[in-house]
Amino acid sequence: MVHASDSKSEGDLTLVVGSGEQKTKIRASSQVLSLASPVFAAMLSPNFAEGQSGSKVICLPDDDVEALTWYCNALHFRKRHSDKISFALFEKLAILCDKYDSSQALDVWSHQWLQTWTGSFDREDTHPKILWISYAFNNHSSFWNISRDLVWSYSAQKLEMVCNQPMNGILPEGVLDSVDTALRKVLRKLQTSIENIIVPQLQTDCPSKKHHRISHQPCHHLNKIGHYFHELSRLGLWPLSQVLYRNNVQTILGKLLEFENGDPNADWQYNNFCLAANSSQIDQRQSLIQAFEDATAAQKGLCLQCVKNGKVSAHEGNCQAQDEGQHKHTLEGTA
Repeated sequence: MVHASDSKSEGDLTLVVGSGEQKTKIRASSQVLSLASPVFAAMLSPNFAEGQSGSKVICLPDDDVEALTWYCNALHFRKRHSDKISFALFEKLAILCDKYDSSQALDVWSHQWLQTWTGSFDREDTHPKILWISYAFNNHSSFWNISRDLVWSYSAQKLEMVCNQPMNGILPEGVLDSVDTALRKVLRKLQTSIENIIVPQLQTDCPSKKHHRISHQPCHHLNKIGHYFHELSRLGLWPLSQVLYRNNVQTILGKLLEFENGDPNADWQYNNFCLAANSSQIDQRQSLIQAFEDATAAQKGLCLQCVKNGKVSAHEGNCQAQDEGQHKHTLEGTA
């Protein structure tokens, strides 16, 4: 059974889409499709059989019927920019856009769709899909933001699993590996900063040991060290390397914000004769939050233009990715 659909009733081109029971004929304008897609323009040129016959017919058995119908209707302005679509159709349209190189023609729709779907998912497994969809639609700001958000929403353990899974062939090899490298850099810096907060105190020897033994009063210095590690353990932040590997950056921040400094009224906070007390006057909670901010402040997303130029790493080339997904390029041939 062959279904029929008209994107343009007086169109001079027939697209035979799908196969079997789902096969559908779509009438369209060859001029519209040629202007929207260099792939269709090539197929409809005199160099191909489709462009030589009087009655132009192109068979597309591998294309999705629903997606290509929507694609043609959009190009013929039979769809509004505000029309809602399912995420499944969104993915199929991205595949078509990449196949037929139509990102510019569908730019208005794709921006609307990306804004809708990017903010509507809390499930972390959707982020890699939005990343390749942004790539397919050639949306620079979305690609930058999603690649940066992957660093925040994925643990190193989870991202490692995603990197080992086969993608659909649209996203260039190495893109997710570059995101993984950026995440591990953030985590290494964060681990070093958290460890360094307590290092000066660990390296300080209390000169008041004799007085502590005589008075049986605890050393301010040692108690504060103990409190630090006790709080990290209570919050599930110790052993540090294992925690950073299994949790995403957002979860780690939530744990750090729950860190509680020692009770300022505790006796060990006011041991007057403890000569190590001055070396321990540090706001541990604030130091941890500052360590987090320092580790994540410079984190940027991937530049789509650089990726398409073959520079997959976030640190290659002369691209300067700015905040809010804006980009400034000094690469040759890039405005």
